Amino acid sequence: MSIAYQSSVPAVEIAKLLSVISNILPPLSDSDNGRLAITLPLLAKALEYNTLPSPDDPMFHSIAEQLASIDNDLARYALGAAYESKSPSGAATCLHVYITHFARQEVNGYATKKVLEDVIVPGLWSAYDELKEKGSHGALEAFVDCLNLCSNIVSSVLLNCGIYLRCRHAI
Repeated sequence: MSIAYQSSVPAVEIAKLLSVISNILPPLSDSDNGRLAITLPLLAKALEYNTLPSPDDPMFHSIAEQLASIDNDLARYALGAAYESKSPSGAATCLHVYITHFARQEVNGYATKKVLEDVIVPGLWSAYDELKEKGSHGALEAFVDCLNLCSNIVSSVLLNCGIYLRCRHAI
């Protein structure tokens, strides 16, 4: 929902926006980065403030599949180091909404575990090693960014999983 106009974004339009984003993630040029700087915050707000389709709706599964296909890229973009991302919070919000609302509870922990293992943990180790060797401010920022994204992801899992211990143990 656009706060300025108080209108909903149809699920079909969200799917189209997701399609555009999935075609330019990971960004290969400044032009791609510019397009993501505009489209990711729009998608984040559309996902965050819309009435999302019910799990019985085929559009729900389409959006969930598109988000699942770019979850690692969203995490990498949210961390921003590799892409000089212009909208890391938009990517983090999209990832949060995906894990909280679209990932199925019984597999959510495993999808999240994949993001943690493929993106977050290597990012933490890389930043830690650089911090230990060089003591640079950039490495400290990268380490803190990884920790922040990790806490965002874990809180998303807990919001989705609730009391499902199997899901929580997966992460």
